[in-house]
Amino acid sequence: MRPRRATNPDVELADLLVHEAGHAVIAWELGTKIVHLRFSAKDWSGRMPFVGALSRFSGDLASERAREAVEKDMLVYHAGLMAQRLFHYDSTHRHVPAIDLAGVWETCHWAEHDVDLIDQSSDYIEERMRVMLYRPATWARVMALAPEIARRLYLSGADIDTFL
Repeated sequence: MRPRRATNPDVELADLLVHEAGHAVIAWELGTKIVHLRFSAKDWSGRMPFVGALSRFSGDLASERAREAVEKDMLVYHAGLMAQRLFHYDSTHRHVPAIDLAGVWETCHWAEHDVDLIDQSSDYIEERMRVMLYRPATWARVMALAPEIARRLYLSGADIDTFL
């Protein structure tokens, strides 16, 4: 049985591996605790749960530490699509990673209720992410981790720490 293709015909397996590697590398560089990274070659899907602001702060959203944690989470959520876009722009055309956008929305809405401000913050984070991924060392890590994900399909947070 052949692996199922992504729903977007422009998306290749390598695009999705780079997408997941982007999340992991940026989380790692920001010091965000990664629980694990799991990739399914059968249905071309990946997940990388991490310990974000929603699980570390309860109630005290006005603190600078909470706001910084929200921004870091947004960077991690945006990292996958931005890495994929840098790797193969056409694969992101009409491609909306629903789980990543849900994470951005949930995280932003938890700390802010003004939809226009959330949208502007998301645009700002997207540009910051582009700059971060353009750093040669960061991009080299993404490109090194992607084939490792394909080889292993599951990496614990400790495995990712060791690899990077």
